Amino acid sequence: MTRLFDRKLYAAPLDKDKIRTALDIGTGTGVWAIDFADEHPNCTVTGTDISPIQPSWVPSNARFEIEDAKKEWTFQPNYFDYIHIPWLTGTIADWPALYKEAYKCTAPGGWIEHLDDDVEGLKEAGFTNVTTEVIYSDDPKMKQVGLNLSATLTHDVDGFLTYLLHNYENWTPQEIHNYASIMRKEIRERKIHSNSKWRVVRGQKPLDT
Repeated sequence: MTRLFDRKLYAAPLDKDKIRTALDIGTGTGVWAIDFADEHPNCTVTGTDISPIQPSWVPSNARFEIEDAKKEWTFQPNYFDYIHIPWLTGTIADWPALYKEAYKCTAPGGWIEHLDDDVEGLKEAGFTNVTTEVIYSDDPKMKQVGLNLSATLTHDVDGFLTYLLHNYENWTPQEIHNYASIMRKEIRERKIHSNSKWRVVRGQKPLDT
């Protein structure tokens, strides 16, 4: 995803010298959180996920916690200077509820940044200075992003479908496996030129809260 930001980890207007706490929701393998911690040695970076797949050898200012973002957050209010939410399409049923939790835990003046294919609801949660950037192009950079996304979907489609189809549609493992095989074939089909728009939404918690 950093290709979308020209190899930068974020695009929110953060003050690198003042940020002290950051949160990465749905951290996965923890790569983003680790890189952010390396770039901001004076910032404590917390990555959360429902799966303990993160490495144990990490920067001293990075840590990982098992936490389900769909439930009430356990962090103290007004704590994080920056909250990063990557692509979580299909994993969150109630985005307004998640944004409310994010607003509660964001420090006054802090920022939230969410990259996904469909993002809305930050204003309703209370965030201000909300901006939306739509990323869609056929330039070489975006073509490379598309290739990366294709590789990601091809290699991880079983896990992605298992979460959705088993938990919400009660599909059997064999049904999921068969569908995943068809989906991989369709992704690799060069006669199909699929595309999607990415949205990056940023918002700030008012200072007077």
